[in-house]
Amino acid sequence: MKKVKFLTLVLMLVVSFSFSSCGTTNLGSKLKRIEIGMTKREVIDILGNTYDVIGARDTPDGALETLRYTNITVDGPIPYIVNFLDGKLVEWFKEPSNYPY
Repeated sequence: MKKVKFLTLVLMLVVSFSFSSCGTTNLGSKLKRIEIGMTKREVIDILGNTYDVIGARDTPDGALETLRYTNITVDGPIPYIVNFLDGKLVEWFKEPSNYPY
């Protein structure tokens, strides 16, 4: 009887860990691989195509396009902003949280 309870507990733990990792993305480690100056295609190849285009405009320096990637964690979503100028990565950063005052 003890063996059955132990095996049931082990199985429940394995299933729990498996499902808890399903809802997360590993965006944090992928961000470490991108570098300023990369092309949009190179960045998308690393970070994936699960982004939202949140802005695009012409500037005196060229076409600026802004993408948002969202890292899903157990603590909730963490959005990252990625900016391209004429198709080249010029900056990326963690989007500030909007705290109610």
